[in-house]
Amino acid sequence: MVDFADTTEEATFRSEVREFLEENAPPRGDRGGGGGGGGQGAQDPEAREARDRWRQAMIDRSWIAPNWPQEYGGAGLSVKQQFILNS
Repeated sequence: MVDFADTTEEATFRSEVREFLEENAPPRGDRGGGGGGGGQGAQDPEAREARDRWRQAMIDRSWIAPNWPQEYGGAGLSVKQQFILNS
């Protein structure tokens, strides 16, 4: 049987991710998402600035490369921590 309950460390990380998202995530329509297709907010300077701040906040935490080892600039997160970050 698999136990999916968070450890204390994972619960703390989950709270940290939620707090980070509340403080840093741009509004849903301004997140970009790549693909180069643009969209309504693609040329909006405020939306672009929000995406740039979001990207920099992710870089500052090394969450741009969550599975990379810390010595290579990544976050060195466990598989479960990566799942928490991505969910």
